[in-house]
Amino acid sequence: MSFADTVAGTELQSEVCIRQRIIDAALILAIREQAIPTPENLSVRTGISEEQITDIYPGLDELAADIRVVATERYKVLEDAMPEDADLDTMLVTLVDLRSSYYEAVGELRQLGDAGEGFLPSLVKAKAVREGKYRGRLMECFSTHFGTRTQFVVPKIELLTSWETWRHLRSVQCLTKDQSSALVCTLLRDVTAAV
Repeated sequence: MSFADTVAGTELQSEVCIRQRIIDAALILAIREQAIPTPENLSVRTGISEEQITDIYPGLDELAADIRVVATERYKVLEDAMPEDADLDTMLVTLVDLRSSYYEAVGELRQLGDAGEGFLPSLVKAKAVREGKYRGRLMECFSTHFGTRTQFVVPKIELLTSWETWRHLRSVQCLTKDQSSALVCTLLRDVTAAV
């Protein structure tokens, strides 16, 4: 490896570290302090100049995109988890358990994303992609139980196990995790029994 390659590698590592410091600071500002990250407050928190922050992240949408990448990597296993093939009731209970664990882990990030959707177009697109993938996994998972009716049942399962439903139960109705899970399981049983 040449000296130039070593220098280029060091500069790349340095930029990665700087990006990570900015992302960490942005999450602290947004989640803990309920403040919109700006070059000014990010600079104060990180010690990185406002100019350098603006060079790396010209706008909030670019910063949100990198935060989304980090969050996706961190929570991918939880987000992608689906129940093993079993009897329908076991699968529904397992799905609720898996989704509740995921939502509890990413709740603050998802609320942050919800707040940013009005002015960050990349969040709207990412949400649509994420929800489309989830719907596809549900279709595959439950097709053996519902056959040709899968396309009519899965949207109901998706709605009841969605982030929006979970957020409403936990934040608006102020139910505990266990109470929310039990309610969703009951509703899923009612919906699938009617098919």
